[in-house]
Amino acid sequence: MKSRSLAVAGIAIIAVLFVGGSAAAATFGEVQTIAVGASPFSVAVTPDGKKAYISNTGDNTVSVIDLATNEVTKTLTVGTSPAELAISPNGLKLYVANRESDNVSVIDVATDTVGITPIPVGDNPLHMAFTPNGETAYVINSGALSISVISVLNDTVTSTIALAFPYMPHGVVFAPDSETAYVGLGGTKEVLVINVADDTLRGTIAVGDRPLSLAMAPDGSKVFVANLGDGTVSVIDVRKGSVSNTITVGSSPRALAVNHDGSSVFVTNLGANTLSVIDVLGNVVTDTITVGQRPVGVKFSVDGSKAYVANALDGTVSVLGIVATSGTAQPQSGSGVEETLPETGMNQNFIGIAGISAVLLVVLGGAFAFRGRLRGYRL
Repeated sequence: MKSRSLAVAGIAIIAVLFVGGSAAAATFGEVQTIAVGASPFSVAVTPDGKKAYISNTGDNTVSVIDLATNEVTKTLTVGTSPAELAISPNGLKLYVANRESDNVSVIDVATDTVGITPIPVGDNPLHMAFTPNGETAYVINSGALSISVISVLNDTVTSTIALAFPYMPHGVVFAPDSETAYVGLGGTKEVLVINVADDTLRGTIAVGDRPLSLAMAPDGSKVFVANLGDGTVSVIDVRKGSVSNTITVGSSPRALAVNHDGSSVFVTNLGANTLSVIDVLGNVVTDTITVGQRPVGVKFSVDGSKAYVANALDGTVSVLGIVATSGTAQPQSGSGVEETLPETGMNQNFIGIAGISAVLLVVLGGAFAFRGRLRGYRL
C-alpha cells in the first residue's frame, strides 16, 4: 500500500475515534411553569412532539399544550376525575381513564375533540397503556381488581382479566414486541407478568413496597418500578425475570419516565416535591431537581431535551430543560440528554467535537504531507 493510502486511513480512524469520545454532561432544571387545571395528574406527549396533554383530576378536564410555545391552547371536558392518559402509537387517539365515571374518554388527537360515547370499563380505572403495536390497550381497574382489555380499532372492551385481593393492580407497561405486560400490584411487593396473546398470568416478580408505576427501557431489557412505600426504584432484568438493582430515590416515588435513548430515568417524588434523575448505566441517582407541590406524572419530549411534570397541588406543569453543561461524561451517563442549537437542531457537543476533529485532521494532514514530500511522495 502506498504512503498516501496509509496516511488517509490513519487520519480517518483517528477522526472516528475522536468523534465517538466523551461529551459534556447535561444538567436539567426547571425552566418554566405552565398553569393548567385543578390537580393535574398525568402527562402524555404526541409522537410527533408537537403537543402535550394533561389530565386535571380536580375539574374533569384535559389541558392541551402547544409544545412550541408551552401555552395551553384548549381545555377539553372529559369524564369525572380523569387520571392516566395514553396516546396510541400512531398518534391518532388519546385515551383518558376517568376514575369516578368508570369509563375511558376517547379524544381525536388531530382535532382535539372528545368522542360522544366513552368506553365503559371497571371500577376506578386509574392506569393504562397501549401495546406498542397499537392493537390493544390495558385499563387497570384498581377498584374492581381487574384489567379491561380494549380493542383499539373498535374502542370496545373485548375481555376482562380478573384478579383477586391482595392483587391490587396499578401501573402497566408492555414489552416492545407487545407480547408481555407487566403490572404493578400495589397491595403487595410484586409485579405481575401477563401473556398478552391470551391474557394469561405467567407469574410475579418480587420488587419493593407498593409498586405503583412502571416504565420500560426502549430496548426492552429492563422494567423500572417506582415503589411508593419504601422510596425506591426496582430495576427488573427482563431476561432473568428478577430484580437486578434497587435504587433509593425520594419520598413516595409516584411515576417514572425513561428518556429516548434509555440512559436516564426521571422519577417524581410525591412526598418530597422533587424529581430524581437516575443514571441507568451506573444505577445511581445523579441529581435531584425541585419541582412543584405533589408531583405526579412525568414525560420526556420526543427528542429527550425536555421533560414535563404534573404538579397536583400547584395546578401547574414544570418544564424541565438543560440549564448547564459541564465536565465530561462517558456515553449514557448523567442525564443522557445533550443540548441542541435552536436554529439548527444540531447537537452542540457534536459541533464542538467535529470542530476540534477538523483541526486535528488539518494538523495531521499537514504532517503527513510534509513527511510525503521528504520521501518524494505527495499526499
